Amino acid sequence: MKVTCIGLLAVLEADVKEIVSFAHETYEKEGPLLVVACGRDTISTASSTKRLASENVFVVQVLVSLVCRFLVA
Repeated sequence: MKVTCIGLLAVLEADVKEIVSFAHETYEKEGPLLVVACGRDTISTASSTKRLASENVFVVQVLVSLVCRFLVA
């Protein structure tokens, strides 16, 4: 299994077409692509990726809640 990590610059400039193309190209050899998206700004990119390459990607969307009920001031 090959693990590919991308840097922050690539994340800030995420291109759905590029991700989908990469997922289609590597699926036969390496299996589904894991896409981890974090924050509200990534929802449209993650959902578009899942819609366009549903058989080739596994998408995890992490939303960070700003409510911290357990913090004591």
